[in-house]
Order: sequence, then C-alpha cells, then structure tokens
Amino acid sequence: MSLLRYVAAAALSACGAWAAQAPNPIPPAGVSTRALPNGGLVVVRRDASAPLCVVDLWIRAGATDDGGTGAAHAVEHMVFKGSTPGIDDALEAAGIVAYAATLADATHYLATAPADKAPLVARTLCRVLNAPRIDPAAWELERRVMLEESERSRTDAVAEVRRALSARLFGSVYGAPVAGSPEALKALGGAGIAAFHRRWYRADRAILVVAGNVDAAAAMDGAVAALSAVKAEGDSPKDIPVPAAVGPVEAAVIRDDGSAAGLAWPVDGADAAALEVLCEVLRSRLPGRMGGVARVVSVSHPWQRAALLAIVAQGSFTDGEPVIAALRKAVAAATLGITASDVAAAARRSRWSWWLDHETPAEQGRALGLGAALGDVQRASLEPERLNAVTLADVREAAERLTGPPASAPR
Repeated sequence: MSLLRYVAAAALSACGAWAAQAPNPIPPAGVSTRALPNGGLVVVRRDASAPLCVVDLWIRAGATDDGGTGAAHAVEHMVFKGSTPGIDDALEAAGIVAYAATLADATHYLATAPADKAPLVARTLCRVLNAPRIDPAAWELERRVMLEESERSRTDAVAEVRRALSARLFGSVYGAPVAGSPEALKALGGAGIAAFHRRWYRADRAILVVAGNVDAAAAMDGAVAALSAVKAEGDSPKDIPVPAAVGPVEAAVIRDDGSAAGLAWPVDGADAAALEVLCEVLRSRLPGRMGGVARVVSVSHPWQRAALLAIVAQGSFTDGEPVIAALRKAVAAATLGITASDVAAAARRSRWSWWLDHETPAEQGRALGLGAALGDVQRASLEPERLNAVTLADVREAAERLTGPPASAPR
C-alpha cells in the first residue's frame, strides 16, 4: 500500500458518514460483457469522469503455465520485438505507448489513449495473438534484459520469502519467479517461446477490456470487431491445476542489508471479503506486537488462483526462527478479542483501499481483466459491497482457520 493510500485510509476512517456514502468506482451496472463465438470475452466500462481510456488485452496464461522456464515472460517481451509491422511502432505513430506485465495466472498488454483511438489500440493489441517471429539476435538482447530483471527480483528479501512460501504450499507451480530463474532463462530458446505462444495465446483465452471515457456501445463494437478477427483453432488447453496445500508454512531469507521471515496459509478464495477484512485487522494489530523483533510487518492476500494469506516480517535480524516464532504468537494474539467495531473499521479501510486502487481507467481495467481471467469478473464490481456485508462471525471464522479456535474468545 502506498503512502498516499495509508494517509487517505487513515483520514477517511475518521469520517464514517463520508465513507458510507462513497461511490463505487466500478458499479456493476456500468460494466458490460460480451462472449464471442471464438471464445473470447469483451468487457467495457464507461467512466465519464476520466479524461482518457485504457485498452487492456488479457491472456489467461502466466508464469504458472510455463513450468518454470520463463517462457510466459519471454513471450511478453518478444511479441513486441517479433511482429511485423511492429506493435510498438504502430501505437507510437499514433502517440500511444503500450505496456505489458506477466503475472502468475495471466499476462496483459495495455495502452492509454483518447477515446477515438480505442478501436486502433484494440486492433493493434490483438495482434499479440499472432505468432511472433523469434529472431535469435533479438531474443539474445531480450534475454539479457530479462536476466537483469530476474537478478533485481532476487535482491528483494520480502519477495523472495513470499516465493518460498508459495513454493512450500503449492510446489513449483507457484514458487518459480515470474521473470524466470537465471538458469531457466539461459536454457530457454526460441522454440520454447514459440511453443508457449502457440499453446496459450488463443482467442478463447483472451479478454479485451476497455475502460474510461468512451461511448460504451461504440467501444463494445470496436473491441468485439478487433477480437472477433482472431480465429479459434483446435481445442483450448486446460488450466494447470493448483495443488492442494496444507499450512501454515514458514520461510526466511537472511541478508546483511535486511532480512525477512514469514508464514503463509492456504485459504479458500470464496471467503475473499472476510479474509481481506481480517488482513486489515492484522495490519493494524501486528506491528505493535512485533515492534521489538521486526521493523515492518506486511500482510497480503493476493488475488490469484492459488489463494493464500502471507505475513512477512522485515528487519535486521540474523536468525529467522525466533522471528517466525514471534509471528506465530503475535498472529494468535491479534486474532483474539476482535469486536464488531474492529470489523467495521477494518471493512471501511478495505473499501477505501479498494476504491483508491481503482480510480484510474488503467486500474479499473486491471481489476476487470484480472477478475475475468480468474473467472470472477464481478468481483471487481462487487468487492466493496461484499466488504460491507462481512460480519464479526465471518472474520472470527476466517481467523480460526489460521490459528484454530481460541480457548476463550468471546462469542
């Protein structure tokens, strides 16, 4: 959470009446979807308050689908380098810059543009679905860039602990770095990149999102035309199954410039709202209970198929075991005595965090696209309402799944 979000959440939590009247920036009534004959999905959300719009193409394939080879991230790089004419060139000629990101479960390509350029952007981004030309020299240059990215990610002790926790819960499916390990990238060749693209980059695994200051009907027509032009061929590959997991698990990374240690539990994705409120309770309570042991304590419940809740402590410690032991005690103590007012305050902070995250068309497009990629496009619209409906009993039940039933908790 950024400093801005911390400040805003703190200020707004003191204004209950204001928070209760806050508009939802992604109201369900403002989101239109259309399933296409080729299996693709188009999602449009008009936001008249935004000066521009975002076009965001999502592919339901990410780092968990490449077997740890780094091919998912390599495809993201190479579709821009290996297309003719270049996707970047076509957009830059219109004054538009495209971005892309590889996630665990999906990859997306987006560009912000004036509303009248949305059809052009949609057509251009859909060319990502065409087979790229993997030029050996271009790949060697991109490989160096990706190796640098991979090395940078290994300097983040918190990120490394989170990866280790995921690996211990779900095995290599979720434990490999999204950018690919250096060893895997050095072994990856053009044939492996092409094979990943051929298998996963299909119309029936594509979601095209348009969000922002657009005419909803015109934006829908333009996006439908762009994605409909992609032919569906053969049977769609099945999602890589997420292994069953038992927790909690623990992991630590000890470094001279800062260490991290943490715990993680597998959780039921269906309880996302109650878990997010519980996370807010823990965020407010844990730092004070870990002050003598760790400098920072982070609580995360990432939106992904392999649902987990991770708590990671940062500091200058040289032994992770006592920190993990202190975390276990702090979590157990922090979940005791949660009251209805605690839940109301945490739900209010969660709502404002959600709203502030999705103010811009880019963030709204990301929420809608990721939701659709994970099979729950409505979550992006309904999460604030779901947070409103969370009860004290819901949060206590979620807490008990982490720590077990308390010996003497009030009911």
